[in-house]
Amino acid sequence: MSIDELTKTEKQLKRAKRKLRRTDALDIYKKKYEGLTSSQLFYKNKYLYKRLSREGLLDQIQKNEFENPLEFYIAHYNGLTSGQVYEIEPRLYVKLRKSGDLAYLPRIKDLK
Repeated sequence: MSIDELTKTEKQLKRAKRKLRRTDALDIYKKKYEGLTSSQLFYKNKYLYKRLSREGLLDQIQKNEFENPLEFYIAHYNGLTSGQVYEIEPRLYVKLRKSGDLAYLPRIKDLK
């Protein structure tokens, strides 16, 4: 076996390993975190999120699209303070802030 053939075989092996790792990361997401949005996955498992990002697979994970951020908040997070929303769903917090709807969320003072 020549050096060129050996190098070619090593490259093929590396590609196969990369492909296997990519499949494994997506499989882990599907088995353990199916249904979580990408931002929720970031808070649950930052390592897996970063790995999926590095491998270009984040586009295969569900993302929240907030057509009407206040309606989405009421449907999914009603009663949470703005700080709690920020921790759970930062993109929703930003959309609520930009649309001026943060005033409709309860404050910690209001909950006591």
